[in-house]
Amino acid sequence: MPIIILLLICGSLLIGLAFLRESLTTNGNFRVSQAQRLLKESVLRDKFFNANNKIIQRIPSKKKEKLKSNLELAGIKLQVEEFIAILIMSLIFTGILVFILSKSIFLALILSAFVLLGSFQILEFKKNRRLDRINQEIGTFLQLISKRYENTNDMTKSLETTAYEMQRSYLGEEVNKALAEVSTGLSVETAITNMANRLNNKYLLRFADYFETIDKIGSKKTSKKLFDTLIKQYQKDIELKRNLKSALRSPARDCYLLIGCIPVFFLYQAKTNELYLPFMLGTTLGKIGIGIVLFIVLVCVLIIEKKLAKPVD
Repeated sequence: MPIIILLLICGSLLIGLAFLRESLTTNGNFRVSQAQRLLKESVLRDKFFNANNKIIQRIPSKKKEKLKSNLELAGIKLQVEEFIAILIMSLIFTGILVFILSKSIFLALILSAFVLLGSFQILEFKKNRRLDRINQEIGTFLQLISKRYENTNDMTKSLETTAYEMQRSYLGEEVNKALAEVSTGLSVETAITNMANRLNNKYLLRFADYFETIDKIGSKKTSKKLFDTLIKQYQKDIELKRNLKSALRSPARDCYLLIGCIPVFFLYQAKTNELYLPFMLGTTLGKIGIGIVLFIVLVCVLIIEKKLAKPVD
């Protein structure tokens, strides 16, 4: 009996050792495969970023600066490199997905081009909307900072108070940038001039020029007169812009409604005509038609954003 028990114990130990060895071997193979996969991902990631850097290096510096400015004005918290990387990934994903679904290289290229141009149109749209709201807040900024200066006779302190009061507005971020520039040693008029150039706003530029004149003269009466004149000019100008914008809003809205009818027509035809989708997605003529329609839509949106929906100057 003790011999049988001993044999059972030895057999159990041998089975346990065999299982442990198999487990270690499997675990080791898993770790090796995981390391290889991570290495491949690292290599692919490095290749992607190297290709992205090469593309960025070929972009002219003026266009990169303009893209950077547009991202800031649109309120998008991305660097130029990050925006281009996301755009390239979107193009690759769109091209592969459309090719898998439609089995057409032509349609994949057309839709990838649509995504490329459409991304910049979305950026332009967001920039125009944000600039329009910022321009409406310029009057509030001019009134606040001029009143603070009238009371304190200190433009730096007036800018600090105004930045605190406008911190939740669209213009507040730009005012904080100007305040940060002042804290680095720049003069207030230079900081406001930089803000005016970023926003392409002539009234901020005039304010900086008026303050420079007032700083030299040092007269409270002159400062009040100049600032009041500037605010009145702004109010008249914003009223004219509002009337012109109201007149342009109706044609822009009508254009967007007409463009919005295109996908509605497409869905209606797809639901009521069984041969519509096979023809549009399965034949060369149908794919060319889709490409032409997308191109026309993109051109129409471009014209609307550039001519009708942009901030009135």
